Amino acid sequence: MSRARGEWLHIWTAPGCSMPQSQVALAWLLHKPGVVAPIIGASKLHQLDDLAEATHLSLSGEELPVLEKDYQLQAINGHD
Repeated sequence: MSRARGEWLHIWTAPGCSMPQSQVALAWLLHKPGVVAPIIGASKLHQLDDLAEATHLSLSGEELPVLEKDYQLQAINGHD
C-alpha cells in the first residue's frame, strides 16, 4: 500500500470515525470554493442516503492537505 493511500485510510478509519470513501470524497469536494452542485453517481436509495451524510462531515485543516497532496488538476476536454 502506498504512503498516500495509508494516509487516506487513516482519515476514514480513525477511531470513532468510520465512513465510506464516497463520503470522504464528497465532503472534500464540498469544502472546495465554488462547488455548488456536485454530480454524484448514486443509483440506489441507500447510496443517496449514504452520500447525504457527507454534508454533515467536517474535514480538519490537517486532513484537507492529506487528501489533496496527490491531486492533479486535469484540463476539461473541449474547453480552452
